[in-house]
Amino acid sequence: ENVRPERDIGLLQESNESMKASKDNLDNEIVFTENNMTKVQTNLSALSERFEMLRETLKNSNQEETTLESEVSKIDSEISAINHKCELLIRERQATEEKISTIKDTSRRACPRLRKTSRKKRSPCSQRFATRRSKAQRSSTKSHAWTSTG
Repeated sequence: ENVRPERDIGLLQESNESMKASKDNLDNEIVFTENNMTKVQTNLSALSERFEMLRETLKNSNQEETTLESEVSKIDSEISAINHKCELLIRERQATEEKISTIKDTSRRACPRLRKTSRKKRSPCSQRFATRRSKAQRSSTKSHAWTSTG
């Protein structure tokens, strides 16, 4: 009869030691898990801060993109207006060149008749002007020759 209580005590001690070992293992796992949770929370906090920074940067980038798109649109409008003005100026220039050409053609046809009549009836003013013009042409030819050689 004494054997039974001793055997029961031994079984209880084994069971107690096994439970103690299980409890120690569970305590170690709790410490390990808590350490990992602390690391995860630290990483989560850092990632949250980084995410907020990136969100703010994206918001600023979107605002800047909107501003730049508006400026590009304005510049496109200005370019279009300038191109239109250039086309108008080119047409106006061509029309002016055509008028000049027409005037030159007309004056070439009229000049021989004018020269013949003007030689006969030259006024003193036109004679002085012609003299000055020929002197100016001679002096510009001399100065041109001097600058091209010198």
